Formats: sequence, C-alpha cells, structure tokens
Amino acid sequence: RHYTERNKTNRQYGEAWSAEEWWRIQQKIRDEYATVGQYVIATNQTPLTGFCGSKKAHPVYFTIANLPKRIQRTHSHRAMVLVGYLPIPDLDCEPNDKAARFMKDKLFNDCMRNLLRPLTEAEQTGIEVVCADGGVCRIYPTLSAAIADFPEQCRNACTRGSGCPVCVVQPNVRGDLDPDVPLCQKVPTLNAIIEHRKEGSPNFEDWGLHDMWPWWNQHTYIDIATMHTPDLLHQCHKGVFKDHLAKYMIPKLIGAKELNKRYVLMPRHPGIWHFKRGISKLLQSTGREAKEMMKVFLPATAGAGPKAVQATHALLKFMYLAHSSTLTEAELSKMDEKLAIFHNEKSAFNALLKTPKGFHNIPKFHSLQHYTHSIRSLGTPNGYNTKAPKRLHIDLTKAGFKASNKNDDTEIEQMKEYIQRMDALALHRAYLDFRSRPEGKDEAEDWRDGWQDFDLFDEQTGLFHKMGAADLDELADPDSGQDVALDTDSNSDTDSNDGDFEAGCVVKKVVGDERDAQPRIHDTQSQGLATDLRAQQQGTKIHYPNPEIVTANCGRFVAVEYLIKAHMATNLINDVSLYLKRLHPNLPPPHSSWIPSCIPGLLLDYFTCHSPSNLLNPPM
Repeated sequence: RHYTERNKTNRQYGEAWSAEEWWRIQQKIRDEYATVGQYVIATNQTPLTGFCGSKKAHPVYFTIANLPKRIQRTHSHRAMVLVGYLPIPDLDCEPNDKAARFMKDKLFNDCMRNLLRPLTEAEQTGIEVVCADGGVCRIYPTLSAAIADFPEQCRNACTRGSGCPVCVVQPNVRGDLDPDVPLCQKVPTLNAIIEHRKEGSPNFEDWGLHDMWPWWNQHTYIDIATMHTPDLLHQCHKGVFKDHLAKYMIPKLIGAKELNKRYVLMPRHPGIWHFKRGISKLLQSTGREAKEMMKVFLPATAGAGPKAVQATHALLKFMYLAHSSTLTEAELSKMDEKLAIFHNEKSAFNALLKTPKGFHNIPKFHSLQHYTHSIRSLGTPNGYNTKAPKRLHIDLTKAGFKASNKNDDTEIEQMKEYIQRMDALALHRAYLDFRSRPEGKDEAEDWRDGWQDFDLFDEQTGLFHKMGAADLDELADPDSGQDVALDTDSNSDTDSNDGDFEAGCVVKKVVGDERDAQPRIHDTQSQGLATDLRAQQQGTKIHYPNPEIVTANCGRFVAVEYLIKAHMATNLINDVSLYLKRLHPNLPPPHSSWIPSCIPGLLLDYFTCHSPSNLLNPPM
C-alpha cells in the first residue's frame, strides 16, 4: 500500500498492486508461497472492411496486471497479446430475433469459457513460472478485469441494457446518484439464475438478468462488480462530454452557431488545438479530439446559465481527476463531491433531454458513480482504457486480414497464421540479438535491452524527458497532460533509447557484423561531426537512413526584393548582415541581391518574431 504521509492517513492508488483487490486475493490464497498473477482481458468487436463489406472480427486480448501500466499501454513492448478470435455468426436462418440473440450470447459465453479454461484450472493449484530474475515463483492467475464497452459489459454480466453491469440499480432510478446501491456479487447472481430455471426468482427479475450461464462462473476469486472497469474513451471523452455536453446540451442553451463562433475566435496557443470551423461540424472525431475540446470548453459555455455552467464545471473536473495516473483518498473524495454537485445542478438540462426518462436513459452518467470504487479496487482507470485494444486492432487483426485472401471460409485461419508468423519472427529476432551481444557483457543486463526509455520516465510528472520516437500518441492515456505524452506510443513500433543522437538513431546490434562501425562525417553545421565523434568514443553503432539535411525541391536563390515585399522586412539586408557577422565575424557581408535558398532556413526565427529587432537579441 502507498501513502502520501507518514501517518498513513491519505492512501494513494495507481498501479494494480496498490489497490484493494490485489490484497484481497493475496489473503484468500492459502498457499504461503503464492504469488498473485492478476491478468486482464479485453474484448472489442471491430470491422475488417472499410467502405464496403460487412466483415467483422471479435479479438480477445490478454495482459497481466503485474506489469506497470505504462508498459501495458505501449504497443511496442508487446505486453498485450492476442489469444483468440470469437465467432460472429449471422444466424439468418433463425427468424426469431430474440432466439437468435439468445444463441449468440450463449455462443459467446461458451467460447470465452473454453478460451480461459487453462487459466481457470491453474487458478486452483497454481503454476510454477520462471521470472525475469531467474527465480521460480508459484503463480496463481486470477482474472481482475475485463476491458469492454457498455454493451459488451452487459453481455459479460448477463444483464439487460436498461440496468447496470456493476450494481443492481433499478432502471427507473438509474439517473439519480445513489452511493448506497448494492453491487453485483458472483454467488447471489449465479443463485438467482439457478432459481429462475427451477421455480423462478424475484432477484432475477429485479436485477434485470438474462437466462444465460456466464463464462466467469468457474473463476474462484473474481469480483464481478470490479471486473467491469471504467471506460475513459467511451464514457468520458466520446460519451458524457462529446455526445451529451458538447454536441447536445450546451448547444441547446447557447446555440450551436454561438458555440462554434467561440471556438473559432479562441486565440491560438501552443498545446491547444484550434478548431477553425467549430466543433459541431465534426462528423467523426476521435477521443484525442474530444480531449482537446475539453481544454477550452468551460469558458465557451459562458451564458448558458449559472446551474448549467456549474454542472459542466463539476463534470469536467471529475473527468480530469479520473485521468490522473495516481489518485489519493482526498482526490477520490473530491471526485465524489464534484459528481454530487453535478447531480444537484443537472436540472438545468432536464428540459433538453429527448425522452421522458431523462438521465435514467443515459447509462454513461450512471457509470460515473462507480469510478471511485473501481479505483480503490483496481487502480486508476488509465490502465483499463478501451483505447489500448483499439490500437491493437491495427496490427493484430486488420493487418492479418489484409494479408489474407479474404475468403469467408479461410480468412480467420490465415489471420491466425499471420499472427503466429509475426510472433515467430519477433522471437527469432530477440534470439539473434541475444546471440550477437558483445563479449564480456553481463547476461544479467540483457533484460534492459529495449527498455531504456523507462529510464527517462518521470514518475511525478508522467512525462518522458527525451523521446526517440515522436509518434507516442494514443496508447498510454494518462490524460491530464501526462497521458498525452504517453499516449503517443501507440502508433509506433520503435522503442525510444536514451542513447539516441540528433544525427542518427541507435539501433539494435548488427548480427554477423564484427567490424567496428566507422563514423561518417557529414556537413550539418559541425553537429554531425560531434555526434559521430561522440559515437566513436562510446563504441556505438549508428544507423544513418539519410544523414544529410533534405529540403524540398525549389530554386537555388531567392530574391531579396521578394522577401522584403512578401514579409514587410524593410531592414532585412542590414539585419541579415549583422546576424551573419555575429555567427562568423570573418564572413564578408553579402553584396548580391539574391540569397541562397538555404539561408531562409537559418532565418526562420526572423520571420516568426514579432519584431525584426528580435533577431539580434541573445537567445533566452
């Protein structure tokens, strides 16, 4: 357990092992040598075809909660793997829609039960596993969470969509805040299904259950109330904020045109997206765009009324706290307080809702009241975001489909074979890297190969001080400014290294090349020479895909008159002469009316400064 004070009054939650569920399972296992191995599954249906076609896939992903969240979210570390594809039958032969839906749900539960049966059996006796440090541990694999969107959460819990997969709230009061509503429990739920099949059960009807035997019935230590985790992407970003606040509620109060106008007139600032056409005209937007809208949404709601603004402020504060990588008990109490403020002020939106049920018909608002319970049980929600499995669809599902012949009978088999071959290539590459390590290197240090980027990670700020890959975007989602930096790794398979240089990137050792790398000298203002000499001193092999600076094809010279006229730079010649003289005092002043095309690249700061005199100011 982690605390922020010595008196242990303010507990801190972050990783899974700092939460209550981990400690509860550890106490339930009778083996004194037991090691808890919590694992997480993620299921999400995705289309395989683009503009035409109706082919879909239903992959199941797997990861372990023993790994830090930043490793789980980073796709390049392969911490979340594919374990299987669930069938998606059409059942067009069944005319009864209710019977067809029942057969689909039964097939889903049977497949999930068979898929996880090896882990269910190992959960009883434990399995011996060789750990990274060389020791052997007896692991008890236990299912801690099932990452899914709301419809799939209801399917996992065998509940109706009008209810809740976490608690037993009644549909007619689902939109109200009730912190004392009982949570779902495994044994009472199974007993209610059994009694319903025999003589009927009042709990079966009150809890809104389906007559379906759930796939998690054999999991000993599972807690079905905490198994369904918060979904930051669909519940916060694209749900409560985008689909309700930004798209419907606030535009109804102040007008869609006025809201778009305020976003258009928003002054530009680094780190803030500028929506030059407003936000209501975005037909399709991602969770990243919704997060950028949230940054400036509160001032855009001015004039909507005191209660509406206060309710909006409470929701935004709640969602920003939910995105934190670590949360304390004081911050969780603050989240409950903000949620209570929203429910007290939400009457400002009652007249705007489309259905008479009002907020009772919107499950996303009800799901917010379970966030603090889930954080205390499993850790912060940024480790269970549905954005991570969505990113995996690209490489583990759609890439295999594109490589297949797209035949209905064999495409899944070909996708499976494609993934197996990619895994085999990755294992073989790791083996070759291990065999080609330099002589005299301690084998105990090999576990750090490819993990150097974590040395650059600041636990307090949640940021990497220096990144080798610039496309770390949507995978890690710590979302309070921290997540944006971590998220960016989802679109890249290249790990950042703390040894990366400006003029080249350090790659893994070249197999079969025992010769010393000869540093290459190139003309990038002596920076490349210093880099190569530094690499030579450190004995690092540098890979240069294209070491020279490449510019776009253009004329070799630019007329001075054109620059003066286009940029209103009347004092350009004098300033350029002084600027170049400061860089190289022995350089003669230019006398030609033409400037080489490489000079404007050096004068980029000149055209971006507010005043030409800033060019001569010393650097900050």
